[in-house]
Amino acid sequence: ADGRWIYAVSEYQDGLRLIDTDALAMARGPITVGDAPISVAVSPDGSRVYVAAAKSGDVSVIDTKTRRLVGRPIKVGP
Repeated sequence: ADGRWIYAVSEYQDGLRLIDTDALAMARGPITVGDAPISVAVSPDGSRVYVAAAKSGDVSVIDTKTRRLVGRPIKVGP
């Protein structure tokens, strides 16, 4: 995690948004994640972003280099 990117979610817009801190602008469209995303965590090495979604009860894993989902979301709730 070099501080270049901000990873943001909105419970009302089902997507992970990447904000470029150098350009102070969004980098392309959102990455689709589960329904009602509420929380974001970045792995210590910065290679993965984890997004927890309240309504779908899952965690999406995103590769930070490719900006793509890694496999299917992990079911963690009902």
